[in-house]
Order: sequence, then structure tokens, then C-alpha cells
Amino acid sequence: MNAPRPKPRELPVNRERLVTTLLDLLAVPSPAGFTDNVVRLVCSKLDRLGFPYELTRRGAIRVNLSGLQYSPDRALAAHIDTLGAQVKALKPNGRLELVMIGHWSARFAEGARVTIFTDTDRFRGTILPMKASGHTFGPEIDKQPSDWKNLELRVDTRPIWKPRASRWATSSPSIRSRR
Repeated sequence: MNAPRPKPRELPVNRERLVTTLLDLLAVPSPAGFTDNVVRLVCSKLDRLGFPYELTRRGAIRVNLSGLQYSPDRALAAHIDTLGAQVKALKPNGRLELVMIGHWSARFAEGARVTIFTDTDRFRGTILPMKASGHTFGPEIDKQPSDWKNLELRVDTRPIWKPRASRWATSSPSIRSRR
């Protein structure tokens, strides 16, 4: 017969600091390829906590914390870039064709309000199905598969931000979802 397992100890959590930290992280645009600012934010928080870290050549943050036991080793891995898409082409209708980055499901991307990053500006837009209008397409809107091939990006605004010139600018606009 097995002995009863000890009840896990509840860890004290400073909820106010947790919420503030999450809001700080979410406020920093961090689509793939534009993660320098969020990496700096995380490193500054690690500095304040006194945790030693190193940056890998690919921009990952590696923190090594000693535990109560030397072995077995444990690891926690997390992404600090956001899921998104990349502009593939300008379509004849003026909207943008997209290709996903990572494993962002088209089902969840549909309807997302996004920020479009270019070399010099940021724009707001909405990811929509190609047949989004019921009064135009009728019942066809319910028959359209949920797939990236059936989504497009409508640019909704003029530029909302102009970054200062950077030698790290990329040539392909990136998209960051902010639902």
C-alpha cells in the first residue's frame, strides 16, 4: 500500500507585482525579429531581482538559479516574442496577404486587431476572412474554411508611430496581434 503523498506547499505570490509585470511585458511590442526591447525589459527585471543571466548569440536569455538540490536539473523555457504573421504581398483589393509565424491558428487570428511594423512606421489593422461580409457573400461566409489562405489584413489607420532610424530595421513588415 502506498503512503499518502504530502500536500504541496502553497507558494506565496505577490499578485500586484505579478499583474504589473505581465502588463509591463504586454505593453512592449515584440513580434519575431523585433524582440530587443522586451529582452531589455526582462533583463532589467532580472537585474532588480539580483538573478545572474546571460544573453545567447541568438538573443535568448539564460538564467541559472541554484535550487535546494544540485540534481536533478530542472528547466523552464518561455517565449517572450509574440505570435504573429508576416506580410507576403499586397493584394489587388488593397489588403495584405499574410503568412503565419510560429503556430498561430488562423481560427484565433480571425478578427484580431494588429499592429503592422514597417521600417519607418507602425499601422493598425484587422485580420479578416476574405468573405467577411454577410450582406455581400450571404451563406458563403459560413462555408469558408478557417485557414490562412482565406484571411487577409485590412489596414485601418495611417501611421501611428514613427521610430527613429535604426540599423537593425528589416525589410519585411511584421504583424503583432493585440487581442
